[in-house]
Amino acid sequence: MGTFFDSFPSPDPLPPPRPLLPWQGPAELTFGGFVPLRAVLVDTESVLVVVDRLLAHPTGLEFTVLVARRHASDDLADPLDWGQHRGNGGLDPPAEVLRLGIAYVDGRKASSLARPPHWEEENPKDPVLVMRSGHGSRGRWEKQYWLWPLPPEGPTGFVVHWPAEGVDEWRVDVDGAAIHAAADQALALGDG
Repeated sequence: MGTFFDSFPSPDPLPPPRPLLPWQGPAELTFGGFVPLRAVLVDTESVLVVVDRLLAHPTGLEFTVLVARRHASDDLADPLDWGQHRGNGGLDPPAEVLRLGIAYVDGRKASSLARPPHWEEENPKDPVLVMRSGHGSRGRWEKQYWLWPLPPEGPTGFVVHWPAEGVDEWRVDVDGAAIHAAADQALALGDG
């Protein structure tokens, strides 16, 4: 005798996943080299913003942005996710959005506010900063980002601006040589 579920057809097989283009994330089956640094971007009585857990790949940089905000708000919107705030109808982000940017030593820059390239675009002309995952609550958030391409050697600037929290534009430079040294330590399956 059959069961309730016997009457449902089997689902079609999923198509094979498309490999990520380099700007979309790190290569599959790779682990980035650990960059031994933590950058405190903002540390006030009410807000703490930190860049942590940096992993360098030959093609880019993975990192986590940690945000803590002292005063709880009834607004549960994520300050790092501009998409949750786009209801204002304008093209400019509201003051509640924490702006994050990366300044390369050669003058190129990437921003969390920039529209990502079309999914199929292989080689965008500008650096790309993509939020890949994360979680949070009313007062604390953790977001993982991918930065493509790997910044050149020299100071790499992490820039923040959060008008709603009274954080004027602020920049902290990190050592690009440490990022490149870590990229040289990245591991890929089959390289052994």
